[in-house]
Amino acid sequence: MKIDVQLDAVHRERLSQIAKWGHDGVESPDYPEINKLGILTEEFLEFTRTILDHESKERKLEELTQVAAVCVAWMESYASSDNQG
Repeated sequence: MKIDVQLDAVHRERLSQIAKWGHDGVESPDYPEINKLGILTEEFLEFTRTILDHESKERKLEELTQVAAVCVAWMESYASSDNQG
């Protein structure tokens, strides 16, 4: 897979997260980091489960995309906090 394909998948997942949760979650600079860590951990553990359960490559990629999207949202929170100050 080319990097553009993965980045596009992460972008689509971010848009899905925003549609589902709005802008008050992980990407918010006001959202507590301990809660962000909990969400990221949950997503990572879901990916881990796909490995332990010998799930398909597609399922693993789906979960990894969600992990990456949460990481991007967290990065957005730092960019947002820089713009607020």
